[in-house]
Amino acid sequence: MRTVYSSADELYDELAFAIDAAELGVWDLNPVTNTFKGNARLKEWFGLRPDDDIPLTLALDVIAPADRERVTEAIWRAMQISSGGQYDTVYTIINPHTNAERVVRAKGKVKFGSDKTAQRFNGILQDITEQYRIDQIWRESEERFRTMAEGTDVLIALGDETSNATYFNRAWTDLTGRSMNELIAFGWADLIHPDDREAYVNVYLSAFARRVPFTGEFRLLSKTGDYRWLLANGPVRFRPDGSFAGYISSCVDITDRKQAEEALLLSERRFRSIIEEASVATMLFVGPNHYIEVANETMIRYLGKGPSIIGKPLIEALPELDDQPFIQLLDTVYSTGVAYEAQAAEAKLLVDGHLQTFYFTFSYKPLRDARGEVYGILDTSVDVTEQVLTQRALERSEQNLRSVVESAPFPIGVYVGPEKRVQLANQAIMDVWGKGRDVIGTRYTDLLPELQYQAIFSQLDQVYTTGVAFHAKNRRVDLIVHGEPRPYFFNYSFTPLFDGEGQVYGVMSTAADVTDLALAKQQVEETEAALRGAIELAELGAWEIDATTMQMTYSDRIKGWFGFGDNQAKADAAYSLIHETDRLRVEQAIVVALRPGSSGVFDEEYTLVERSGYERIIHAHGKTLFDEQGQPKKISGTAQDVTEQRRIQQALERQVQERTQLLQALVRDLERSNANLQQFAYVASHDLQEPLRKIRSFGNLLIDQFGDQLGDGADLLSRMQAAASRMSVLIQDLLTFSRISTRQETATAVELSQTIHTALADLELRIQETEAVVDVDQLPTVQGDASQLGQLFQNLLSNALKFNVPNQRPHIQVRSQTVAADLLPADVRPTRPASAYYRIDVTDNGIGFEAKYTDRIFQVFQRLHGRGQYEGTGIGLAICEKVAANHGGAITATSQPNQGATFSVYLPVWS
Repeated sequence: MRTVYSSADELYDELAFAIDAAELGVWDLNPVTNTFKGNARLKEWFGLRPDDDIPLTLALDVIAPADRERVTEAIWRAMQISSGGQYDTVYTIINPHTNAERVVRAKGKVKFGSDKTAQRFNGILQDITEQYRIDQIWRESEERFRTMAEGTDVLIALGDETSNATYFNRAWTDLTGRSMNELIAFGWADLIHPDDREAYVNVYLSAFARRVPFTGEFRLLSKTGDYRWLLANGPVRFRPDGSFAGYISSCVDITDRKQAEEALLLSERRFRSIIEEASVATMLFVGPNHYIEVANETMIRYLGKGPSIIGKPLIEALPELDDQPFIQLLDTVYSTGVAYEAQAAEAKLLVDGHLQTFYFTFSYKPLRDARGEVYGILDTSVDVTEQVLTQRALERSEQNLRSVVESAPFPIGVYVGPEKRVQLANQAIMDVWGKGRDVIGTRYTDLLPELQYQAIFSQLDQVYTTGVAFHAKNRRVDLIVHGEPRPYFFNYSFTPLFDGEGQVYGVMSTAADVTDLALAKQQVEETEAALRGAIELAELGAWEIDATTMQMTYSDRIKGWFGFGDNQAKADAAYSLIHETDRLRVEQAIVVALRPGSSGVFDEEYTLVERSGYERIIHAHGKTLFDEQGQPKKISGTAQDVTEQRRIQQALERQVQERTQLLQALVRDLERSNANLQQFAYVASHDLQEPLRKIRSFGNLLIDQFGDQLGDGADLLSRMQAAASRMSVLIQDLLTFSRISTRQETATAVELSQTIHTALADLELRIQETEAVVDVDQLPTVQGDASQLGQLFQNLLSNALKFNVPNQRPHIQVRSQTVAADLLPADVRPTRPASAYYRIDVTDNGIGFEAKYTDRIFQVFQRLHGRGQYEGTGIGLAICEKVAANHGGAITATSQPNQGATFSVYLPVWS
């Protein structure tokens, strides 16, 4: 029905009524004067005067500063002929009197004159403050949703009220390799498997038409080219005003489940076998009445009824389940097809006639046939009764936690509050700190100030601030324990402690002292570095052969010897470069070393023929590593270029051969000399002594028969007799020295105590005359010639008695000790090496001698005193030196004038 107005006034009144009813502000802008008129509501909103014409600048001043420039730009653009005169913008006005803010939407139209300039600009203003607030809430909600969606691995998408997708999260783009723009609208449908596409899209569109949630399964093409099964759920979403806004779609990857279901359908027999042999209790229910079709031995044992339960409905096999939830759970899984899982669920079973309580962690998983319909349920159960009872016991003993922590063998500490004060510290951590119980309540930084520059404090602060645990391994920590700095190595953790509201209230530290392990590791690394250095210094090459592949790896040095291009080659390649006279021997030696049960040792020397023709002699050592079954894993070792050494060795062998021939000639000459010396000894003992005996005999006859007639001649005869006696003694000493020098040592066990006793018996008259005191220790038994050793000690004792201080009673001491070879004096050089030597000291209190004569006294015919003072030939100590040398030892002496002398004899300790 058309309304007919009788006049323009009536039309204006009707229009004014409509505008007022719609609560609109009306404005009319004069582009020429930049003044505008507005109705009362508009002026009220802007807080303007009720004048008819208002400058545009006053209205612009009321617009919020953040919007003012944009609105001015929109007005100017609308008054350009190219814009078509359209004006539509939203902005905030601030009443200058009340400071009240109002969001308005301004819409208008510019009328242009024939000269294409703006002539009139009018329009309306709508208060959209409430709608803007609602939209702002919606936008903030959308933004929060998208932020959460980007942080999850679930595939999430938004569909609008037109059924088109408007947003896909990162999980979508990561899986498909497509950008959001490529997925928008129905671009995602192109990625669905062709067999699933139509059905799933119809599910989506059908739900959209009815404005109800949807769910469905489909296969989606991933960026790797395979299809992933997804389960989609799409609840309806509404705006704050209750209007339909579309869907929130979430998809989870169920590929593993689908593949498992398909595998189960294709291998029913194998599946049953798996059930029967499964390590966990497993049972298969079939049909809505849950007939027990398969149950493995573990499950039968749990239920306590024996194998007779197979083939029966569960409620008939186990009537005690009637008032328990398991039958109803099975019904739900069978009807919905949704699996069910439970942790430590209580079950009462009739076992051996008694109703007993057990706890099981179990799952009911629906099994589908080829049509996708549920035909059975797989029940897998684990008896956790013992664990549950144990857990409950632990919960009941939670009050003892503190004592458990305090008695823990590894360090534990708890620090609370921003200052990280010590709330709990067990004995182990206090032992590490070197502190007592008074640490409770102390700030961690005050407790251990030495950690200030070791990053510990910052790690602790970071865990307290972020709530993220910190772990360190083999970290060195220097502590001051009982006033002394001490390095430790720890595996330690700082774990945040949260209160009921999820806020960090403290940090717990746990540590394992691995100081010994870390130091041992350092020592191993240093040893390995030293070994590598030693190998390099020794100019050795390292090699290794894999016993399975016979692949050979080697160092750069061997690589250079063999002329290989890299550091790996087949063993056959290495064999081919070995000289043909050595090749088979080396190959067989490797085979023997790799043979199970062998020593695994490889030690061969062979000639390597380089490609240039140069022959290099290599000495290789190796050892096989066997596994626990005695099978070879690899053989590794070192190789050394001994070419130069072998050449030198050959040259030395030639020299040795030449010098051996020379030595044999010298030995023959020496044998002739010894024979001559033996002949001399015979002449000395017979031919020389015989004239001396006649001289002394004839002298005695002359003195006896003509002594009174000779006068002064008798003194000459006495002097001749004394010279003949000295000559006889000298010849006898020379004969003794010669025999000791040339006679082969007879090695027998000689008890030195007995040797000393025999020598003292021979010197008994001299000892009595001088009233000497002789102290002898228990002496060792040595290997040697008893006669020569007797001569040695008789000479030493005789000298000690001879060179006594006048009018002083001689005191002689014979002592013995064992001396290690590396502790011998520098001037003592035994003629035979040994690990230790017997040292026998003969010490007297006689006249002594100056130290500078120590070497001289052991030379033949060397005397420190004239014959008028002390008798002797000067050969006795030379005999002693020769006897000591013959027995692999040495002799030396220490003395000072008038302070006595000590003669030290060193003889090898025979093992």
